[in-house]
Amino acid sequence: MQHSGRTYFAYAFCFLSFAAFGYYHMQFNTDAPQGKTEMASEAEFETPQQCGDERNYLEKDLLQISPEFRNTRQSVEKGQPPRQCVSYIMKNFASLDTPMSFRSQCRNEKGEKLAAPVRSFKTNAEGKPEYFQSPCVTETYVNSVYNSLVDVAECFNIPLKELFPKLFNESGLHINTWASGGDSGVGQLTDNALSGDVFERYNGEEKNPSGFEWYVAEMLKSDKPSCKRIANVPAAFTFAVPAGQKLCSTEQAQNDPTCYRVWRKDVRCEFLAVPANPLRNVLTTAILYKNNQQRTTGIVYKGGVDYLDGQPYQKGTPYGGYIRRSDYVERMRKLGVSHPDQEVIKQMIMSLGFNAGIAAPKNILDDYLTFREKSQLKLADSDFNFQDTETGKWAVLTNFRTFWKGLSGTNDDYRAALKSVEVFNVLKMDAKKLQGRYAELRTYVQKQFKGIDKLPEAEQKKIELAVQTYVEKERKTWLDNSYEKAARLTFPEFVRIGHAKKAGGAPGYLSFIAVKYVELEKKLGHATCTEDKYLKF
Repeated sequence: MQHSGRTYFAYAFCFLSFAAFGYYHMQFNTDAPQGKTEMASEAEFETPQQCGDERNYLEKDLLQISPEFRNTRQSVEKGQPPRQCVSYIMKNFASLDTPMSFRSQCRNEKGEKLAAPVRSFKTNAEGKPEYFQSPCVTETYVNSVYNSLVDVAECFNIPLKELFPKLFNESGLHINTWASGGDSGVGQLTDNALSGDVFERYNGEEKNPSGFEWYVAEMLKSDKPSCKRIANVPAAFTFAVPAGQKLCSTEQAQNDPTCYRVWRKDVRCEFLAVPANPLRNVLTTAILYKNNQQRTTGIVYKGGVDYLDGQPYQKGTPYGGYIRRSDYVERMRKLGVSHPDQEVIKQMIMSLGFNAGIAAPKNILDDYLTFREKSQLKLADSDFNFQDTETGKWAVLTNFRTFWKGLSGTNDDYRAALKSVEVFNVLKMDAKKLQGRYAELRTYVQKQFKGIDKLPEAEQKKIELAVQTYVEKERKTWLDNSYEKAARLTFPEFVRIGHAKKAGGAPGYLSFIAVKYVELEKKLGHATCTEDKYLKF
């Protein structure tokens, strides 16, 4: 985070997210692949010789991965995407040769293993960290991620193509992506996802082990070849627990000092270090997915098979869980939606659930439909189109940094932010009054920061935090006053505002991953790396 001039960015509210830059508005209708999918012989890889020492830091550890996951497979089963999807995402996530702060290593300069990842080994002449470049995108590297994704998806009945836009947006499928908030690896596992979900007792019942242990036990009961291949790599689901400690659920760990808290940041290499990863990270991501799926759809995983209402699940069967209890499909139909699709509804809830927690998107969708019903406002299929709906105009309301930049930045920043406040007219709110209030806030911030550069650094930070807290409270008031009125907007716009009001994460998240979906459709063909339907009725 940079802190210079008269622009003061938040210490308390600054978050790293990988957002899309711009939007595509295209659809493609080429035929989806049929039958077996041959491995993409045209997929482009880099060689260790091309990358040089600065980018080959994972190569030796990659060679320690089981050959079953390290080597090229001749084909994959029907419905699974080709390997080219992984190589494309890896190479187009971010500049490969540019050092970036979100890349990590789990070995030090001497090659010794680390418990906690590092972002750099040294600083430059200006005292700034010298970050790492991307790992070399070799065939071995791509295979290790691709084979892990395909086998875990097959074993746990997860539509891998549904996950690619999310993973493209967040990790680029790189093993060592480590965001500033601690989001880790291929699946960008967060602190809350690990401690508040994956390692909580399964179903919250005291008699159960952690969700991680429960799902692994069910996986080990399966005769599926994919599950058996995972089972043959114990490092993917076991941990080197220190002597005198044991693996526990988060509930157990609250009162038992002998518990190994594998979810802690100071041992985050558990989900980043090769050779246990990427398979362990992908497996853990699948467990999070299945937990969220159970809440959203009622589907329960047992021995490699999905069950709904005690019967093996058949695709197309009406879902249970949130979707049934809230009666989303019928409520949407009554409001005028012609093709309310339970699969797309599931995608909306579960995709946002990865970023905001699974309860938040469910509550936001409930509110949207309730407000529409209350106001007797009809809906159309187009109101649920994340692919073609621009939501960035609401950033001044939904994103603290955008709201703050206009108050603390240059005159041009201020004028741009003030102009953007006009969007509140759409909600039938008094935009001129809000612009007046924004101008007052600008004056307040300038007054508080006058002469601040002459104060000790600790005093500067104290003043900045106090001012930012005051400003954030004001923005939250705007959010509260806008929320129900925003139900007149499309759902992508409403969900951005609701996300900012009700949860952490990145408001606009579903729009960001919809952009990645469209890019994959454009570059690699319809339904090659993507679901046939995605975030759009």
